[in-house]
Amino acid sequence: MTMPIVIRILENPKQHMFYSGHGAYVTEHSTKRTIERNSAMSYALATSSLIAGGVVILLTSRPTNGVAMDFVNSTIANSEQSYRQYSDGEIRLMYGAFTAMAIVSNIIFAFLPTRAVENSLAVVNNRRSRIGLMDQLKAVFSTMAEKMMLLAAPVYLFLGLTTAFWISIYPATLIYSKTLAEHDNLQAFYIIALGFGEISMGAIISILSKDIRNFAKMPAMIIGSILYFTAMTIALLSTPFAASHTPTDEPTLLFEPSMRLSLGISVLLGMADCAFVTSRTVLCSLLIPEKISHVFSISKVYQASRKQAISEDTCA
Repeated sequence: MTMPIVIRILENPKQHMFYSGHGAYVTEHSTKRTIERNSAMSYALATSSLIAGGVVILLTSRPTNGVAMDFVNSTIANSEQSYRQYSDGEIRLMYGAFTAMAIVSNIIFAFLPTRAVENSLAVVNNRRSRIGLMDQLKAVFSTMAEKMMLLAAPVYLFLGLTTAFWISIYPATLIYSKTLAEHDNLQAFYIIALGFGEISMGAIISILSKDIRNFAKMPAMIIGSILYFTAMTIALLSTPFAASHTPTDEPTLLFEPSMRLSLGISVLLGMADCAFVTSRTVLCSLLIPEKISHVFSISKVYQASRKQAISEDTCA
């Protein structure tokens, strides 16, 4: 168990740095006229990796032949558990494919333009005028206490809650619900559907923001909130209460779980996430223009703290 823990410890700072740097980069290469389109399309392209990851899992995993169903049945009956065992070849194929995608991503990143565009939203400082680490930390804490950041904090906390839901809580129910356990590779299709939803909403926002002023601000956030409410309500009515943390065959409140319903919920979650994140990126870019990198870092701190709290509560 030591290696997975080490990997997880290293993964969290990596995600924080990526999203903070991603937001700052998009802002440096956007103007007030292009920030909405750029934010939507850049996040949609970033989350297209969900589709790639789902396809990799489908191509590298052999059929489970009902192993998931056996696992649920045996656990419910308190007998000897069955489990899905990946071969060394499957593990090497999956991680090899993910490594190859990471290498390609870094090559693309190396050739991205570094100079900010004309009339950029971000304030780009010269190297000589950049401050040290301690001064940067002081600036972050002072920015966190500013009125605009405090008003935006609930948005970042809500984003952490929803991220925890579609990353860990709902996918777990796809494994632990007896009705869904018979579907091989449902988790891979769930990931692909998420990516489809993300890309679809990114395209919608990019197109509508050309004709509707400030569409990626409050309108996108309201749309994202409605989609989240719809997806979570359907998930609540179609998921056994205990399915988020243990195998169960309990009845649901209203709808019978099915693969089509689960994938529909996945698409809605993907669309909602893209709408909300795009709105968050645009708002962060405009809240305190002279401290954009600090604003993105603070927003990720709020999001990650809420996400971790929800995950721990669910596991408990």
